[in-house]
Amino acid sequence: MDVITIKMSTFVLSLVLTIWWMVLQRTNVNDQSLRNWAWVSFCFLGYGSVSLAGDVYFQNASTTLLASLFLIAAHAFVLNGLTTHFMAKKQHIISLICIGIAAFSHLLIPGNETASLAITYGLLISVDTLALIPLCHVKQPTQRQSYGVIMLALALSIFHNTFIVLLALSAGLADTLPMAWLPQYLALGNLIIITFILLSLFNMYMWKREQTLKTISRTDSLTHWLNGVALADYAQREFARCQRSNTSLAFITFDIDHFDQVYDNVGHLAGDKALKHVAKVAKEATREYDYHFRIGGETFIVMVTGLKISDFKGIAERIREGINQAPFYISTQAITLSVSVGIATLEHGDMNWQAIMERADRALYGAKKSGRNKTKLLTTHGLTLVKNE
Repeated sequence: MDVITIKMSTFVLSLVLTIWWMVLQRTNVNDQSLRNWAWVSFCFLGYGSVSLAGDVYFQNASTTLLASLFLIAAHAFVLNGLTTHFMAKKQHIISLICIGIAAFSHLLIPGNETASLAITYGLLISVDTLALIPLCHVKQPTQRQSYGVIMLALALSIFHNTFIVLLALSAGLADTLPMAWLPQYLALGNLIIITFILLSLFNMYMWKREQTLKTISRTDSLTHWLNGVALADYAQREFARCQRSNTSLAFITFDIDHFDQVYDNVGHLAGDKALKHVAKVAKEATREYDYHFRIGGETFIVMVTGLKISDFKGIAERIREGINQAPFYISTQAITLSVSVGIATLEHGDMNWQAIMERADRALYGAKKSGRNKTKLLTTHGLTLVKNE
């Protein structure tokens, strides 16, 4: 395969993926990562087109410089995209510095092909190494599986670029390339790396999209609490973990008293506002890392681990009192809500989490039956009223 064919392949691949990323970005305008990946493809397209034009039509210092700047810019956008995604930081300054160094260095040594290679690929090593840093913060196994592809692509790029720099240095930075096979090797190596990087970005985007859809399917759209689908997964996992480690586990379930009257008296929009208000107040009464679920209608569940029974009672009472003492407003009308709360904890002999949840539901029913706006705890010893001490 000759150099022109290889560079034509690079151009076509970059063109197709640039169009694909731009179409995706137009349909997902708020996704910053898509914008970065579109720029990566565009810069690789610029590199491929300028490099191809230099071989087919004219070859001079200007085309070499422009192709190098496009190549560095593409890797810089990979760096920017990864740091934005993982660390909420943008690395535009580093990217601009690398591009500026490349441009200035090429102007200082016009016509020296070997020195240009050393500078360009040396900067690529720096950019790719910086891009690997946010990936090193990935700890979850599912994330490692997805982001491992881009890590491998960057590692391959660093290896390839280091080899080029070493060749240039071994040639003593001569004005012309010392090896006849080097242009073909450069073109083929860049094609492989560009293909690997673009496909790994596609893989990362699809994984992120899958996770987003999974999150949406497990989240209540009104309150942003987890839903019943998520409850089954998290409850099973925490039940097994707490049994293995002999850790306490409790379900605190509550629903809004006479909630149908809210809908009847002030309407459905006010009812939705009441649900959001209850979720907000209840979440403030719990720990950030507790599990919060809305399983339909006006029923909520908080799953708490690692505390004493007295602490579980305290959380339940904070939820009940907090909601009762924090009215929400429809225009200027203050509406006071109350909730009935049921608690159940993991006990010896429980075979599954559903057994605990069933006791919590019975405790909730007992709280409602005894007059509402109360907290009841159900254990194997019976149903007891919880009072805030």
